[in-house]
Parts: sequence; structure tokens; C-alpha cells
Amino acid sequence: MARSILSINKAIKLLTYISENDNNCSLADISNDLQMPKSTLFGILSSLEENDMIKKNDKDNKYSLGLKTYKLGKIYERDFKIKNLIHPYLKNISMKYNESGHLAILCDNKALYVDLIESSHSIRNSARPGQTDELYCTSVGRIILAAMSDKDIEEYLNNIELKSRTIKSIVDKNVLLEEINNIRKTNLSYEFEEYEIGLICVSTSIVNSNNEFLATVGLSLPIIRANKDVLDNIGNDLLEIKSVIEKLL
Repeated sequence: MARSILSINKAIKLLTYISENDNNCSLADISNDLQMPKSTLFGILSSLEENDMIKKNDKDNKYSLGLKTYKLGKIYERDFKIKNLIHPYLKNISMKYNESGHLAILCDNKALYVDLIESSHSIRNSARPGQTDELYCTSVGRIILAAMSDKDIEEYLNNIELKSRTIKSIVDKNVLLEEINNIRKTNLSYEFEEYEIGLICVSTSIVNSNNEFLATVGLSLPIIRANKDVLDNIGNDLLEIKSVIEKLL
């Protein structure tokens, strides 16, 4: 088991305390109730305040949650709603093909899996919720890149090294940009053994009414169970899911 970091645990405990006590707490109350020395608390509070996680009222010197915690909460609320909305459709397509379904969002220039439906086959995708994958060499990632502006893609490529995961990984920027343009035309992203030998992934994007990217949904399957007809059918079903969900948003 990984070792926890004491200062982070204390910071989380402190944020929880403030949120559960009318979002308005004095240093003395926090120190007494959490049994933490004021000298220790002051350093943690200062760091949290510097990062907009909490704010201090100059009139009464009491602490409340900051703008950053509100923003993080709204992001979680949004993604949680999307997950609940998409889950039944993800489950249905996963059961139809008995292949692993995935739902991912963009997080710190990586694809973050927030929901997965496992295939009953012994050979299947081994991803887990909370796992992150690179954008440039995955189906889920490239559909995210395709939803970005050209300027954002250029910035992303200028700040990452394209490394080969397998011998089939795309590591040439021009080839990658051409693939992104093709994805934009079809709303489908295919990955053929670029992240893991023997694995194929197909994904599409979910966008809001302003054409802003929200999530990517798709299926992963081993190459031994894939052929052109199967992949075409999966692609068509994913586009149908995309259409239905975007009408519900």
C-alpha cells in the first residue's frame, strides 16, 4: 500500500471540517476541534489560501471554501451527470458486442477513464476508472484532440514527446494531424494496436450544444474478435449513441 502524505491528509481534513461547519470557521475553532497546533494549521491554511482553495474574511478572520473548490465541485457535478446519463447506453453497447465499454474525459492533457463496463471474455481491456492514457496514441485520446482547436493541438504537440508505445504507435506529428483531420470528418476514432499489441479501440465524442467536448465513449476489443463488419457496426452504433445523448443534453 502506498504511503499517505500527512500534510495532504491534514489539508483534506481541514477542508472537510470547514465545509461541514457552516463554511465559516475561525483558526481557534479549527485548532481545537481538529486538535492541530495553530502553527501547523497556519502553514496549511496559507497554502490553501494561496491556491484559492479557501479564503479568509478580513473582517472576522474566519475561513471559508474558496473559488477553486467551487470550480472543482462544478466540474465533478458535470462529469457525474454525464456519467449517469451515458452509463445505460455504454452498458447496452458493451452487452451487445460483449466487449469492454469506456467513458473518458479530458484531464490535464490526458484521457481520464470515469466509467468502464468489462467484457465477460478472459481476453479484454484491462483499464480501470481513474486510469489515464495519453492522447496521441489512443482512440479515446485522439477523439479528444479532434475536438480541440488547431491552436490548442499545436500547443499540446509542442509540450509532449511522442513516444512509441508499440511498433504501430503514431509518433510522426504530420501523420497524427492527418489522422485528427480524418476523425473530424467521421466523428470516429480508431486505434489499431498502438497502445497495446492485440487491442483495438473505437471511440466517438459527446459534445454540448455549443460543440464543446464533454466526453468520449467507445469500445475496446482484441484483434482476434475484430473484422471490418464488426468494426463498422460498432462505429455506427457509437454514432447513434452520440446522436441520442447530444439531443438529451
